[in-house]
Amino acid sequence: MAKQICAAVKETPEQNLLREGFVDLCKTFLKLLDSDDYMDRLLDFMFLVIRTQKHDLKRERKRRRWLEVMKLLPKISAFDHSLYFRGFFDIIEKDFAHHGEGRMVNVFIALVEVDPDADEEDEDKTLLKYIAFTEEDESILSGKCLYGNQKCISNQVKRTGKAVYITQIRNNNQVHLWAMDRWAVDEDRDGAFLVLPIKIGTGDKVLGVVGVDTLQSPSPTQFLPHELSFLQSLVKSMSDGFEYINARHCFQRSIISLFEVISRKETAISRATCYAVEPIPHIGSGPPLEDTEKYVLRKIVTLRGGKIRVLEGGERVAIRRSDSTFRYSECDSLEHANIDGKRDYMFDCLNEGQVKQRKAYGTNHTALTVLGSDGEPFILLDLDTGDDDSKILLPAQITSIKSLSDKLMVIFDELLAEKEKGVKHFKSEVEESLSDELRFALRFQNMVLNGLRDKMSDMDTTALSEIRSYNDPPPIISTVMQVVLQLLDVCSDEELQEWNKMKMYIGVDLLKKLSDFDPLNKENHVDIHKVNDKLKGVTADAVLLGGSVPTFLLYQWVRDVVSILKVGEAHVR
Repeated sequence: MAKQICAAVKETPEQNLLREGFVDLCKTFLKLLDSDDYMDRLLDFMFLVIRTQKHDLKRERKRRRWLEVMKLLPKISAFDHSLYFRGFFDIIEKDFAHHGEGRMVNVFIALVEVDPDADEEDEDKTLLKYIAFTEEDESILSGKCLYGNQKCISNQVKRTGKAVYITQIRNNNQVHLWAMDRWAVDEDRDGAFLVLPIKIGTGDKVLGVVGVDTLQSPSPTQFLPHELSFLQSLVKSMSDGFEYINARHCFQRSIISLFEVISRKETAISRATCYAVEPIPHIGSGPPLEDTEKYVLRKIVTLRGGKIRVLEGGERVAIRRSDSTFRYSECDSLEHANIDGKRDYMFDCLNEGQVKQRKAYGTNHTALTVLGSDGEPFILLDLDTGDDDSKILLPAQITSIKSLSDKLMVIFDELLAEKEKGVKHFKSEVEESLSDELRFALRFQNMVLNGLRDKMSDMDTTALSEIRSYNDPPPIISTVMQVVLQLLDVCSDEELQEWNKMKMYIGVDLLKKLSDFDPLNKENHVDIHKVNDKLKGVTADAVLLGGSVPTFLLYQWVRDVVSILKVGEAHVR
């Protein structure tokens, strides 16, 4: 009968049947069926096909939206790898919960790192370190590594850059199992294992691997073709965003450097907070967002009492404009109530693209956004100058902070370009010995120092004459000048103890030496600990009150030099 049906189909003149042709084909098919209930069977089959197609279309539509969410994740993960990977795991778990027919999957991510214990004769001097995993694997994989000399599927994927799918783990001796007790419950149970590479763009460099298994799933455990295709697409999308989130993560060290500079240049700022600005997750096919709800804020770095702290992933809670934290509360005392009844000054700053200065929580706040290269808000700075209205930041001070922020974004663009291309460009010998975080923080500090050098180049000898005119200078001026001359190594320790001898070195030559000084030059033997001991107790406020403008500029130069030395301290040693 099958041959007769095939013959009937071949006799059909057109590949895409018209209505009449389809009816004729159905009549031919029905005549060949010898069962009494052939009509019921045919209708059941047709309804099954329709339901299957509808289910498949619904599944594919849902997965297209998951892939769109995956593309958004790098921008809504608060500069944090753990939140990014958690979002990736959530997508896989939810997809299998909806379309996996009751199967349970475990997922891990392992990144390639240099093996510090590798021998010189080892061909592979790298290892795979498990850095993220679903909850069921945490107690098993946390802190574990796969070394380069171990023969296993994950290392094979690391070397070849090609995905490997194992349909039966039990029969494959190259699958490294960290927990054999998972099979103890049912000896007949088996599982499938899929390992996919994390690669940069279209290049061959493998950054790590993603593993998905069904070890804890009841049968059937095999991945279906549409599941394999979806997992490959999802890992590809995750790989594309990985370098972006990696760049943002490294960038946090540069934000610390920014706060260090701000705290010593603008002494009126007592507290500061840096927020990551994230677009509210929105799928193109979804409903439009209201204009007032475009962004959320995540607190990532704080400055409190002179101490800078980077918040951990769980502390980076998303804050929306509609949150009660930013609304006026009738319970607030008059002292702590906002003048205009609002506390959402930061979101006004975001939406209007302008600096906002308001009194909130009993103190004066200045909020300003830092734009990325795409013109969208990247981070937001909330600067607290306390309850003294005389310390509210002036336009010139705000301009100075904006200038620092612009330098910071130049650094991020350089960092992101390196990450995306996978090629490092070193601007000095010192950078070769530093991690990416410290390397770009050092570049930012150098940019700040160069900006200060430009200011000092405009300083004439008259300004220095004011310092040299002292017969017995205030202690704060004497201390600053001692440190400056000590860093430049222009006079002996004995001369630094006598002001009349120190005055001989304060002139035109000093300005040139300040301009030419390279803190990380090997020929400059700087004892950073001795400098810090000398500056102990010396603050920017004290220099402003007890010194002069030239002294304050010199103090800023010293602090900038010390910051650079701290970043590159390991290399200097």
